[in-house]
Amino acid sequence: MRSRVCIGLLFTSILPLSLPLQGQTFQGGIRGKVSDASGAVIGLARVTLVDEGTGISRAEISNDEGLYSFTALNPATYTITAEKPGFKTLQKKGVVVNTQEFLGVDLQLTIGEVTESINVSEDAPLLETTNASTGQVIDGQKLADLPNMGRNPFYEGVKISQNVVPGGDPKFNRMEDQSGSSQISIAGGPIRGNNYTLDGIAITDSINRAVIIPSIEAVQEVKLQINTYDAEFGRTGGGTFNSFLKSGTNDFHGAAFGYTWIQSWLANTYFANAAGRDASGNLKQPVASQPFYNYGGAIGGPIVIPKIYNGRNKTFFWVTGEGYRQSEAATSQLSVPTALEKKGDFSQSSTSGGKLQQIYNPTATGRVPFTGNVIPTSMLNPVGLALASFYPAPNAATPYFGASNYNSTALIYDRADQVTSKLDQVLTSWWRASASYLHYGSREQSNAWFGYGNPATPGQSLLVRHVDATQANTTLTLGPTTVVFLRFGFNRFPNKTYQLASEGIDLTALGFPKSYVSQLPYDAFPSLSMSGDISSFGGGGFNQSNFYSRSFSGTVSKFKGRHNLKAGMDYRIIHDSGIQTVTPGAFSFSQAFTSASATSTVAGTGASLASLLLGFPASGSVTTSLPIENHVTYYGFFVHDDFRLNAKLTLNLGLRYEYETGLESSLNSLIVNFDRTAPNVVQSQVSGIAANGVIQYAGVNGAGTEATHPNADKFSPRIGFAWNVQPKTTIRGGY
Repeated sequence: MRSRVCIGLLFTSILPLSLPLQGQTFQGGIRGKVSDASGAVIGLARVTLVDEGTGISRAEISNDEGLYSFTALNPATYTITAEKPGFKTLQKKGVVVNTQEFLGVDLQLTIGEVTESINVSEDAPLLETTNASTGQVIDGQKLADLPNMGRNPFYEGVKISQNVVPGGDPKFNRMEDQSGSSQISIAGGPIRGNNYTLDGIAITDSINRAVIIPSIEAVQEVKLQINTYDAEFGRTGGGTFNSFLKSGTNDFHGAAFGYTWIQSWLANTYFANAAGRDASGNLKQPVASQPFYNYGGAIGGPIVIPKIYNGRNKTFFWVTGEGYRQSEAATSQLSVPTALEKKGDFSQSSTSGGKLQQIYNPTATGRVPFTGNVIPTSMLNPVGLALASFYPAPNAATPYFGASNYNSTALIYDRADQVTSKLDQVLTSWWRASASYLHYGSREQSNAWFGYGNPATPGQSLLVRHVDATQANTTLTLGPTTVVFLRFGFNRFPNKTYQLASEGIDLTALGFPKSYVSQLPYDAFPSLSMSGDISSFGGGGFNQSNFYSRSFSGTVSKFKGRHNLKAGMDYRIIHDSGIQTVTPGAFSFSQAFTSASATSTVAGTGASLASLLLGFPASGSVTTSLPIENHVTYYGFFVHDDFRLNAKLTLNLGLRYEYETGLESSLNSLIVNFDRTAPNVVQSQVSGIAANGVIQYAGVNGAGTEATHPNADKFSPRIGFAWNVQPKTTIRGGY
């Protein structure tokens, strides 16, 4: 991931275009000028800002040029009040600040008494006229109203955004589909090259997935951002999904939902229909029952304990829960052996042309067929017999050897649950904090064509995931013109794949020697690859990974004259650890071993099943792995100034520096280089060969510890402007 310097010129008219921008912060702001009816500036006017939902307020005094500014504002609806002796009090209600949006709100006072007031309600959305950045805000109303089968606030939101192309299977956009739903290209960037944030905290793992997909009821809004202007933003190859979680208010609010599929409306699958009907005209494989239930709810408000604590205007909570249970049918036609064939009797096995499928004895001199096309009991391998016995019996006619005679409908059962909680607290008049915690768990099965109770079923794996995501924010208003904003986050995304039916199986009971089984890295049914005539079975392995990250960032904002200054830093360390796939062994069996030729397959002769029963694999392997750990560390620093030249023109000027280490491992298990001059070990093993070139491992023989060596001089200047040429027309540009 590299910081991007974007060049763009955006023109908006009548209504502002929603062209996104990438960023790390969710907070916005309001700035403007206080003047009288003649346009003369009014200094020393008191401007008060009140969150209409929570009642939390802030106040500032306009400077000598009549300018005021509120920074580090949470997305919310606000009331602005301006007052000064000799003028009527002006009150503007319904001022909506969206995620990372800076509004220009000029206030015009009328001569009169302070006790007199003028109330103004905002009937139309205010334009962002003081910042070059623009973005597509997907608010809570859109998230609730737009069709969203996966209930995914990230993936579904791209459908109403510009310059965004989803690249994954739209089927995989549920809360458990972090990998599938993260396959999105933004502004021509690489698929899965984007950044995801919750309440300003990055929730992106080392392969650029969102580690958690929050429930729609937990999200107030998402801002999809693409083009970069503000120096505060960086570390993305495409764009950023900037999300803000809901907070409680002074009023209690709640929601509940639930829905299911209508089973009688489901269509049957192709292969299930192809299985035909019985004598009574009923489908042999009717529509499988595939229940689906999605349900959840949310509640939030002030924390109030009667006669003990009243949290109105200072302590708020929001809690959301969601879960689903899903069954899905998939069908396939496979080839399985008959009861006689599983015992080595091929006397009834014929080719598609009606001739006998002749099985040859690979150990006999001269390559002769077995008498009666039956493998003698004395030659049957006990391990091969035990393994072959796990094949299910055919459930359809077997017109010839190798024909599809097993119609399978595999029911996949998935489930996921998620809980989101958020707490907001006003500690003092100048100190506000919030913390949120999200937990999610899911299990996702693969197709099991022999049934999940059969340890030899192909595709018997189960993927289990658990996620913990924590965000903490604090805002300190150190004075009328100075605000400090601090953020900390920790995310943990472990997931494990294992064999549901066969994990822990005793392979010695199947005839494998203890000396072999004791060396296996994983106890499960082995993979058996059958070539050419009959379906493979068994297989799978075990792997576990743990993606986790920690981040800390801070920003200080200062309003001085016509300048809105801010500076800050961003620190992240992004890890991946675990163990790569290990297997209980994989064996392949060839039809050629028992065919008429000793070197190739001859049509109408041989069977890979016969090779299995004789105990003659064509190849075998076991995959093992050592524990892995790798990480990168990221640093970002910036300074930025929004300079308001006049009421119509604002300049956005900034500089950002970024540094990201190369990939490192605390285990020193990475390949970091290749020494072309060092003598290779082949020279000592084979005489007469001069071979140079040796792989260098991290921390060994003086080698470095980083697998890559990124450019450390990543300075990004940011220059932008916002020119409000008419009340409803703004021109923006930037570099």
